[in-house]
Amino acid sequence: MSRKPVLNATSSRLLPSERGFSLVEMLAVLAIVGLTAAIGVYSIDLAGWRCSSACSDIARRLELARSRAIFEQNDYRIVFDTSAHTFQVHDDENSNGSIDTDISEAVTTYYASTQGAGTVFGYPTGTKGIDGSDISAAISFPGSPPVLTFDPLGSAVSGVIYLIPTADLDRSDPAHMRAISVNQATGRVRRWRYDADVANPGPWRLEQ
Repeated sequence: MSRKPVLNATSSRLLPSERGFSLVEMLAVLAIVGLTAAIGVYSIDLAGWRCSSACSDIARRLELARSRAIFEQNDYRIVFDTSAHTFQVHDDENSNGSIDTDISEAVTTYYASTQGAGTVFGYPTGTKGIDGSDISAAISFPGSPPVLTFDPLGSAVSGVIYLIPTADLDRSDPAHMRAISVNQATGRVRRWRYDADVANPGPWRLEQ
């Protein structure tokens, strides 16, 4: 009668080089890969996030100025300094178009970038605007310096503000550009995002 071979208890164990990955090890590797990818995406889109933040902040201040003009029944003027990348919000109480210190009219200055240096008024040469034509000025409101005025009805002159990360401006890359438009009849403020996949009327996508 044949006898079955007796296996040594240690013979069924795998050598270290023959073992696979444990579930914990696999999960740890996946977590590291996911974290690395997330950091990469965040780094790539950081400029766009900062530009969006600046765009939202400026749009909010414009909307507030329009609301105050209607509520207080006097003009609110926004005066832009494209070289310093700042803008002033002026509560023009007597609607005469000038700052009157004798009646203590409120004037507040803000920077284009809400996250410190990094976002400016500007555009690369040859970039198409929201209307599909070449941009000719970072801020298209009339005057020198450009001035946007909301009247007591909430209306204003039409114009567009173009924003771009400083690093993108240096390398003539419009990919992270943002824009703010104001409609003359209604005074409505809208935000735009540069999108090369949008063909008509220009490479811009309406965000608001």
